[in-house]
Amino acid sequence: MATGTLERRQDERPAAAPAAGAGRFVAVGYLLSRLCVLAGFVAVAVFRGGMSLDRLARLWDGGWYLNLVAHGYPHSVPEVAGRAAPSTLAFFPAFPLAVRLVSAVPGVSDAVAGLFVSLASGGAAAWLVYVLARRLAGPAAARRATLLFSFFPGSIVFSLVYAEGLMIALAAGCFLALGRRRWVLGGVLAGLATATRPNAAVLVLACGWAAVAAIRRGQAKRRALAAPVLAAAGLSGFAVFQWLWTGEAGAWLRVEQQGWNQRVDFGRVLFNEVLWFLKSPFGNVERVIVVVGLAFAAAGLVVLVGLVRRGWIPGALAVYTVGIVVLGSVYRVDVLRPRALLAAFPLFIALGDRLSRRTVAVLVAMGAVALVVLPWYYSLPVLSSSAP
Repeated sequence: MATGTLERRQDERPAAAPAAGAGRFVAVGYLLSRLCVLAGFVAVAVFRGGMSLDRLARLWDGGWYLNLVAHGYPHSVPEVAGRAAPSTLAFFPAFPLAVRLVSAVPGVSDAVAGLFVSLASGGAAAWLVYVLARRLAGPAAARRATLLFSFFPGSIVFSLVYAEGLMIALAAGCFLALGRRRWVLGGVLAGLATATRPNAAVLVLACGWAAVAAIRRGQAKRRALAAPVLAAAGLSGFAVFQWLWTGEAGAWLRVEQQGWNQRVDFGRVLFNEVLWFLKSPFGNVERVIVVVGLAFAAAGLVVLVGLVRRGWIPGALAVYTVGIVVLGSVYRVDVLRPRALLAAFPLFIALGDRLSRRTVAVLVAMGAVALVVLPWYYSLPVLSSSAP
């Protein structure tokens, strides 16, 4: 089949809609992965103390999101010594808006709402990854892909107040819509995703790739270009809002660079991390996480590119995946965090298609152990501002 579509392989029969059993499989797998994380945080509470539901919700970026839910954006860029200070202006609006909607229910606190939205959107992401993988590679590969996705160490963010689950669910929904040539729906979902996380900006390129490919094959008219235009709406709308709200056109960028020290360094930090790892392989846990993440991304991309060349994976998914990995590789602070690789969910589809059941079982077991251990590691200190 031609790349750029989301149709199944030519050598397979059309996929039926996922049965109820598929829903149970995804739900059980996702629930078990969440229980692993819960076991880790329970161990933290028992052996270290100081852990509560409210503290759990406010770990790392969760505290900033809940502050944004409660107080909204500041009307100007907070500054310290003439430089932008860390502030909620760095956080995109779709996720906190969803949390605020849930917290409007009587008796539901912001913390509970935040955890609920994260857990629910993570579950939706796992389901949509399954549906997309089933459409592309069949039910067996979809089951393997979903297990790899749910038990990936970066999925710890589904049990915290983080926006990744919502962004991934919207992105997967976008690709499913594009596969049915529902360009407006795909663009709207992508636009919501680009209003959720900054790395979702690569969806603009992916939607453009899918639309142009379909037009060139005569499968769509020029109105398919509505998809990339709508995809950019979330990102551009947030930029315009911040300009009008703060009176500063580049408010988000200045807060990112000066307040959070988050800027593009073209892979210099990643390169140095790999060099230091080669000199002292186990001298720094963070460095091990980065290098393992790099190895995972490289292996997944090799498999993904091979499937694209065979026409089994659409080019739009490859554009999205490469974009996510590249963005996760060039920042000087959050370089190749597990949660950044989680957003590159087509990697799990590609690996689910190529890895054996035994290999997947081993990787899932390793992921389960990691999900139990990570809460302990990332709770030192409990209110650390470091992102997983």
